[in-house]
Amino acid sequence: SMEGYAFGGDGGLAFDEVGGSGGNGGGVGGSISATTNDGLARAYGYFQAGSGGDVIGGAGNSGNGASVEVLNQVSAHSTSVSGSTFAEQYAAGGSSGDVGYQDDLGSGNIGAAGSATSTLSADNDNSDSTLWSYAYAGEGGNRNDTSGVAGKGADATASAMISNTGDASSLASAGGGYGGEGQSGATGGQGASGTANATSISSKADSYADAYAYGGDGGQTVDGGGAGGSALEASANATSSATAAQVGQYAEAYSESVGGFGLGLENRYLSSRSGIAVAESTATTNQGDAFATSTAEGRQAIARATGDGITGTVTATAETVRGTLGIDNDDPVQIQSQITSDVRGLTTVET
Repeated sequence: SMEGYAFGGDGGLAFDEVGGSGGNGGGVGGSISATTNDGLARAYGYFQAGSGGDVIGGAGNSGNGASVEVLNQVSAHSTSVSGSTFAEQYAAGGSSGDVGYQDDLGSGNIGAAGSATSTLSADNDNSDSTLWSYAYAGEGGNRNDTSGVAGKGADATASAMISNTGDASSLASAGGGYGGEGQSGATGGQGASGTANATSISSKADSYADAYAYGGDGGQTVDGGGAGGSALEASANATSSATAAQVGQYAEAYSESVGGFGLGLENRYLSSRSGIAVAESTATTNQGDAFATSTAEGRQAIARATGDGITGTVTATAETVRGTLGIDNDDPVQIQSQITSDVRGLTTVET
């Protein structure tokens, strides 16, 4: 078992009487690997980029949050077909710095929040292989001023793809950054998007794939009485695919997608200012049991589930929900569900 943690430094703080700007956050890197001859090899890596520095009032600009992109920098290996492997990779982008604090109003620009990308993939030959990939982007900086807009969150993308002779399991989870908070008359910032993709393929055993995607909420507007931050661009897209090629094996795919919530007057959640959510899942077996489930919630929510058993048993469920996964909305949403369930031409669909 091996673990590794990397942290980028945060940018420095600037004060209005100096007239400077906040420093930028620092980046991260490194790699972690574990190997076993016959047991379990487990590897975990956490990569946190630095946040931008704040500006305490004046016209100075806050610092940028650092972005992070982690590509197969966590790995686990087994030299025997009887061994098993587990690898988990977590990438977090840095938030942008704040502008203004309490009585020291700030009119400068807010730096960019840092995006997050985590990609894991492996092609193994062992009894059980699992990949978990997480990406969570930085939040927008707060603004304390009589006007202006707080910072925008950054986008996040996570993917996990495993191919194995034995059991294959993948999980991908991504969260877009939240918009910053607007204070003293400033407006809350824009939320950002999250995209997750999980794929599992097993040639001789069972297969599982789970994908979770969340858009970042718009930032709150405090003491201004105006609308909160929008989340129109804070889409969420989750895709999962599980395939079990051996006769009589099991495949299960699950996708969950929640668009970022936009805020109206008095910080009420509004669908009309929220992100689009798309969730798609596919499970495929060869004369086995296939289960596919998708759930989506957003301004426009689209859920698709497809199961293909080639004889055997297939269950496909698609849900488009309101107020179940997230928070109740004040206005209508658009929903669309699509289910495909096929067992050698014999199809039953319930919605």
